[in-house]
Amino acid sequence: MPTTRRRRVRNPRHETHPVVIAYLRDEDPNPADYGEGAVHALWRAEWMPGRMRGIYDVVRADLIEAWARDNPGTRPSAWWKWTATEPRQRIGGTGSLLSDFMSYAPSYHCGMATRWACEALIRKGWPTVSLGGKAAGWCAIQELADAIPFDQNDPPLFESQATYLQRLGILLPGERKRLDAEDFAPEAAVHGDCLACDDFDAAAKR
Repeated sequence: MPTTRRRRVRNPRHETHPVVIAYLRDEDPNPADYGEGAVHALWRAEWMPGRMRGIYDVVRADLIEAWARDNPGTRPSAWWKWTATEPRQRIGGTGSLLSDFMSYAPSYHCGMATRWACEALIRKGWPTVSLGGKAAGWCAIQELADAIPFDQNDPPLFESQATYLQRLGILLPGERKRLDAEDFAPEAAVHGDCLACDDFDAAAKR
């Protein structure tokens, strides 16, 4: 798991406010903890088009080196978003991606696919509501007729981050010897609760 240790990444070409570095390290920083200018720095980095990516490109080498020291065998989400050349490979489990059947763009978090077809969506469709906000039935999704529901007891499995980095030969020098068998164990995907699931479960209990 990523550490919460705050490490300031310095780059002689670009001095970046530490709150932005914390953001790129997936620390969910509170600007109030980072002193004067933190709110503005984070706002500019998040909302000015391309600025966060530009900062990442400048500090990337130092950022990843510092990250790998604290979290060997993994990379921050910014690396997966802007540097990874391909997603992590699926190696097992049961469940279909929505993007395999519908006009959804593939979605990933840290290289692992997300947005799964759940039993509620496949069997019932999407719950609809009236203008008054009350339940008004279900809207069938014909495209999912052949989809396989996400199985909580046998969730889709993906290669670990360490396996991905080793497979592509991009572990940093000395990083491999700091890893053990657990770091190479497959990682299970997660299907979080959705409105369809919530309504489906409630109906099943009635």
